[in-house]
Amino acid sequence: MRRVVSKILIITVIMLSIPVIAFAASESGRVIKIDYIDYNGDTYAFAVFDTDASAAAGTTTFGTHGWNLSFGSYKFLYETPYNPNLSIHYVIPLVDGSGSSATSIQSRIRSQKGESSAIYQAFMTLMEAGGTITFNAHIQRYDNTVATGQFADTLSQALALANWGPNTQSDFENEYYNREADVAPQPVAVTYSIDEKHIETGVGTVLDHMSKDDITESSYTTQAQDFSGYDFVGSRAGYTWDAIANGNTQAISSRTAIFNATQKTAYHYYYYKKVTSPPVIPETGNITIFYRDKATNVDLYPPDTSRHGIGYGSYTISALADPQGYTFDSSMTPSPQIVTLNESNRSVEVIFLYRSNTPTPPPPPAAYPPSAILDAPDEVMAGTVVKADGGDSWSNNPGGHIEDYDFDYDGANLISDNGSYVRIWYPETGTFRIDLIATDERGETDSVDHEITVTPPIPTAVIEVTGNKKENRKVTLKSSGSYSPPYYPIDPTLTVWNITAISGGTAADIRYTGFLTGTADKDVLFKKAGTYRVRVTVINTYGLSASTEQIITIAPDLPPVAKMYLPTPDGVPYVAYRDPSDANLATFEFFNESSSPDGDTIDKAVGLYCYDSDNDGDYTDEQWYYSNDGTTWASTGMNYANTVSSFNIYSISTSSPSKFTLRTNQVGSFHFAIRVMETIQAADTIASFISESDYKRDDDF
Repeated sequence: MRRVVSKILIITVIMLSIPVIAFAASESGRVIKIDYIDYNGDTYAFAVFDTDASAAAGTTTFGTHGWNLSFGSYKFLYETPYNPNLSIHYVIPLVDGSGSSATSIQSRIRSQKGESSAIYQAFMTLMEAGGTITFNAHIQRYDNTVATGQFADTLSQALALANWGPNTQSDFENEYYNREADVAPQPVAVTYSIDEKHIETGVGTVLDHMSKDDITESSYTTQAQDFSGYDFVGSRAGYTWDAIANGNTQAISSRTAIFNATQKTAYHYYYYKKVTSPPVIPETGNITIFYRDKATNVDLYPPDTSRHGIGYGSYTISALADPQGYTFDSSMTPSPQIVTLNESNRSVEVIFLYRSNTPTPPPPPAAYPPSAILDAPDEVMAGTVVKADGGDSWSNNPGGHIEDYDFDYDGANLISDNGSYVRIWYPETGTFRIDLIATDERGETDSVDHEITVTPPIPTAVIEVTGNKKENRKVTLKSSGSYSPPYYPIDPTLTVWNITAISGGTAADIRYTGFLTGTADKDVLFKKAGTYRVRVTVINTYGLSASTEQIITIAPDLPPVAKMYLPTPDGVPYVAYRDPSDANLATFEFFNESSSPDGDTIDKAVGLYCYDSDNDGDYTDEQWYYSNDGTTWASTGMNYANTVSSFNIYSISTSSPSKFTLRTNQVGSFHFAIRVMETIQAADTIASFISESDYKRDDDF
């Protein structure tokens, strides 16, 4: 994250006169302290916040919203519901297991900061060994029961909220701020966590995800689930992410995690494959009926296709009445004919022949025999469709034609016979001969042959890479463009992918679900920018293979550029005035002009500011506030250093406002900043490999 401390925005409020009503507190009161209660054989510490004060006549008061805890170099705000009464009594357990219904300080830090955070670990160390905690109230000024001031987390901030009377100042000094309390060692319960995912293999779709971080037993068991439309494949288990990413999937439907001092987090991933049903073939077929001249094979009626798409069964087909000048020839094509449609006989042609009533004159004596011409390739691969064409053969008699084509193709299988040409394919390699005998209209013949060499059916491997070739984005590797002779096609279940890192990344940065075998296409995610080698090997049904490889470059995912715009020229201070018609509030506006240099979407942004409460020009010792909707502001619970290093926009922000507005009655200098974060679109990545740290962010502190 970029840090810029040389350029500070200082914003000043010029104060107009405004009456401030003093607030008085009673002189009686009790300090913040630690009490102990025995529960289940252990002694638990409770932070007791017990103050007693009352307001004098007037409309200006303050409300308590929580307590700031300081221990070592860490600070944490334990927020409580706003209590309009000045006499308050809170009893808050320090650690879990005390039997209290109130949320413990341990639980609150864990839920907000995470069990692995430095502040949580420091707090648990303090609880185990005992030590001192300093408490400071988290208060806000109210006028006529309406919150008008900023939050105060230190004594100086509280005193600056209003012109308080001496009794209230005394209460702040003696009861609300800088209260130290000693804590005896606590019975800290050790907790463990487990990350359980159920994933569709091959595509990475997460079917179910369960995360549990409050396990107290030394073992925990998970098991495969039943998902409609899916079959269980296997599972992986381990105590690190690498154990999942680089482990082997085993046909184990139940996993048990054994926890100890070095194994506190377990990962159980279960994999499933989608069940695909065979296509439903409709039980229908086609009957096409032709009515033709016996001598010329010319259609005398249009082909009858009215029986296309009819159901399986037996049908009686009869010839039509004789066309003019023709007589039906029942000796060649009887009528009626019984036709049966079923799964193995789904398309049937019925031909009825008619003789012309006009006598056909006998052909003149043959002058010459025909000339047989055969066109076919000299060399093909086994499994390739071969066209042997005799269509260029001709009759050497005036007005003559070729009446018949007789092909012979030893070693080949027939695909179709189309009269003047045939389509065939060779299942084996070797040298073969194709023969053609052409017969003309007089019955004279001529023959020709052609030698063809059949070579092994070697496939050709092709790699196509699609998707966004950038860190943490889904890249799809496709071998579906590979090809092989059609009768020895590529078997995708035998396809093998191999992906290696050349520079920039390592094998651990190559992420995918399932396996690199048995699939024509594969979705892959690269965790680091760099150069990678992709290799694929395809195998056809003949058993021959081919390989190819491609070098791909994965670009870095550039962080966004945080930019804040003020409605004033550069170098001119931004000044706002308190408005008597608006409850004596001053209004500031600044605009979010952040951008992504590589075109990503910025979906989270927070505005931040601090008030220079002691007017010393130093903002690093002040309390910082944030807004994630552009208008509502809350305390970060941190000073400058901790806000810069630890304020987590990921878990706080829900949008990216284009404008931030602050309304305040405080007089002096303000310091503003903006922090933004990009998103990664779900369709552009593999969600199971994305963690919080993968989302790029920036600020202009």
